[in-house]
Amino acid sequence: MIKEVLSIIKLTLLRFIRRNRLIALFFLILYGILLYQLIFLKEFESSKKIITLIVSYIGVLLTGGLLKDEINQGYIDILFTGIKRSRIILGKFFGISLIVITYYFLCLFAISIFAFCYKESFYKFIDFDGFIVIIYMISIGLFLSLYLRGNLNFVLIFLLEFLFIFYFDYIGLIDLLEKNSYISNRFLKIFFISPIFPHIVYIDSSNVALLSLSLFTLIFLVLNILIFKGMDFLKE
Repeated sequence: MIKEVLSIIKLTLLRFIRRNRLIALFFLILYGILLYQLIFLKEFESSKKIITLIVSYIGVLLTGGLLKDEINQGYIDILFTGIKRSRIILGKFFGISLIVITYYFLCLFAISIFAFCYKESFYKFIDFDGFIVIIYMISIGLFLSLYLRGNLNFVLIFLLEFLFIFYFDYIGLIDLLEKNSYISNRFLKIFFISPIFPHIVYIDSSNVALLSLSLFTLIFLVLNILIFKGMDFLKE
């Protein structure tokens, strides 16, 4: 099992190198902007939050076409016949996660180094909450890539989160969240606020809500495996 998952992780990494050169270039440009902010503006906390937001959406972007397009092109048929479908999903999930989390860690490490040079705590900026949000976004992106072609999963997630925030801000829910009126209710935290507003949960740093994001990540991953197993494009 481990050998098969590792082989799919390797293929996912190679796919990224071949097909996502623009995103790789964006990685370098973003890192340059981050270094500028750290060296000249000394914006440590805000840089961490902005990087978490951007990298989480990059994770979704990298899942685009990862399943639906490869199914239609017969790529999965050719390369993965004889490998259990659950291992295909796990390999692709861990492959994308490895790319994104490695980049995120390098960003946090840069922030921590510069913060330390300016007498800030080094470990303050090693942000495990951000890792949870990013992994959650990747799990949603991978799930939607079963149904949507290209980068439509990225477009859908971005628009939905923006529209949800705009709508709930309009009806005043965002103000209530900031005043901890609704966020004190654990049921709303776990089943409503966390999956719809992962970035607000991250900024709020609610432990219960972040744990619920971990739970939803697992749920999306399991659903992905079960649905993928039920498809008839591969022969068992």
